[in-house]
Amino acid sequence: MIAIADADIKQVQVVDKDGEIRPIIVWICGPDMYWADNMDGLFDNARRKKAPDWLKEQIAALPADRRFRSDGSLATESSGVTVVAQKADTDLPDFRQA
Repeated sequence: MIAIADADIKQVQVVDKDGEIRPIIVWICGPDMYWADNMDGLFDNARRKKAPDWLKEQIAALPADRRFRSDGSLATESSGVTVVAQKADTDLPDFRQA
């Protein structure tokens, strides 16, 4: 059985308590939101932290002109990328598509 979740991983710049701007990694899946200092930390239970309410509110309120893709384009612009559904791998032993 395969399960799919609509998850989002974002790099976000925040201002810490000392006034320093620093990047963090935010993982969002449904109502759950966690953050870490880097990707390694995001996948480490000891270093991943639940996002505070202020971070959730600011990400939700972020205007469209401040949301960028990794290539620098705005998230509202069409990327021109077409997603093609791929068939299941048929060369794997005992693999059956559900």
